[in-house]
Amino acid sequence: MMEIKIKISDIDYAAAIDILAPALADKLSGCSNPVAAFALGRARDLSVTAAKTALKALPKNTMDEFAAVCLNHYGKEISRLIADMAARQSLSLKVQGLEAATMN
Repeated sequence: MMEIKIKISDIDYAAAIDILAPALADKLSGCSNPVAAFALGRARDLSVTAAKTALKALPKNTMDEFAAVCLNHYGKEISRLIADMAARQSLSLKVQGLEAATMN
């Protein structure tokens, strides 16, 4: 077994919010970061436009936390996508897990 780390930067959060707003609302409602929990934890009740406006007011490290939450939320789907891409190249593998975290 091996571990592969991927660094991600320059995330377009405004575009991502259209797709990820429901996942953010679910995960952030119980977030330990009070700013994040307040700003988007109730996104179920906000329009996507209001969520985008809230994102602009947050510090970059908080937005990075959002990205990590989303990647972890969709970890199984992303793992399946990686395995499917490898299979198309005749490489058989199973992704054991995916975990995203912010970097300080």
